[in-house]
Amino acid sequence: IINLRKSLVLAHAKLDDMPAAIKACREMVDIKKKDLKEGSWQYFDLSWTVRHMEIMASLTAEQRDELFRAEQLAQEARDALVRGDSATGEKRMLEILEIRKSIITVPHPLIFTALTDLGSFYLERGETEKATERFREAVALGEAHYNKEQCPDGHIHLATAYVFLGRSLASQGDLSKGRDLLEQALEMR
Repeated sequence: IINLRKSLVLAHAKLDDMPAAIKACREMVDIKKKDLKEGSWQYFDLSWTVRHMEIMASLTAEQRDELFRAEQLAQEARDALVRGDSATGEKRMLEILEIRKSIITVPHPLIFTALTDLGSFYLERGETEKATERFREAVALGEAHYNKEQCPDGHIHLATAYVFLGRSLASQGDLSKGRDLLEQALEMR
């Protein structure tokens, strides 16, 4: 039933029937919430799903099309990286980040993901200063989005950003700050 509801949400959104997409999303969320602990990061993510649809509804059709294009670019980036074409992969990831930041004006998981993906790419290539810059942005956005009030036990995405930033800083010689961030990540459940 849940997969069918997800498909219905996407079908409504792609047909630009945002009120129906939001309604279907709320119905899906209500079903899934029954199995989750309130205050958990999973519960927060599920609640955020409806907020995401409301944000999407507030955008123009052209803006939504651009966000869908960013998803296509994400696949192109993954394909390029698998082929070993890091220049194209990086270019696509930068495009994705630019598109998402230009359209979404609130802290949002889509921007957070674009930042951590790009940071991870730079970290793997040994470009630790670029990686650190992106991870710092991701942590700042994550702390705003996944705050203690809404996620009292922390959030898996924020913990991941702490780990990446900690690794990046440690590789630059800042072992103390790197360790502190790794400890913060471990405190999250």
